[in-house]
Amino acid sequence: MGADQQRIVDLNVGGVLYTTSVETLTKDEGSLLFLMFSGDRSSLHQDSKGRVFIDRDGVLFRYILDYLRSGQLILPDNFQEFSRLKTEAEYFKLKAALCQLDCCSSKIGCSETGSSSLSPCPKRPSATDMSGTWGGEGYIVVGYRGTFAFGRDMSDVKFRKLTRILVHGKVNMCKEVFKDSLNDSRDPDRGQDGDRYT
Repeated sequence: MGADQQRIVDLNVGGVLYTTSVETLTKDEGSLLFLMFSGDRSSLHQDSKGRVFIDRDGVLFRYILDYLRSGQLILPDNFQEFSRLKTEAEYFKLKAALCQLDCCSSKIGCSETGSSSLSPCPKRPSATDMSGTWGGEGYIVVGYRGTFAFGRDMSDVKFRKLTRILVHGKVNMCKEVFKDSLNDSRDPDRGQDGDRYT
């Protein structure tokens, strides 16, 4: 790898900022990104900070960049924008990514990538996926409470500050997130089935 291939590039894609290498951007030789970054880059549009500007969907570009890094589209379980991602892959002329997207939607093998499994797009959990491993949807509310406690009798003026972190949500979900750091006290007023922490 030459020094030019390892060069770091700052991108502004539709207002979303990315930092990557020229090597990553030029991995797919038939792509538009290869054409943009393998030749003279002086003709590329730049924003006011000198970053290369690409007027495309900046949020979806993260999947394009992940694809270029790994050679495989890895989408979250709750991904809903296949047609928009396909449009982006078409724009950037990423034939193997397009084939993987087609395989995901039709569950057939792809001659371009050699993939013939039923799940050609491995899924990774999304940071916004709150389904938990047991499949129950919900949310967790985390709060902080600080109180002061007096000494044993009122003549003792020493205060102790007691801090508590309060967690409220489904028990299975709370245990999945916080593991063994939770105690088993439950709020008697909420959740008749006893599956809620407070």
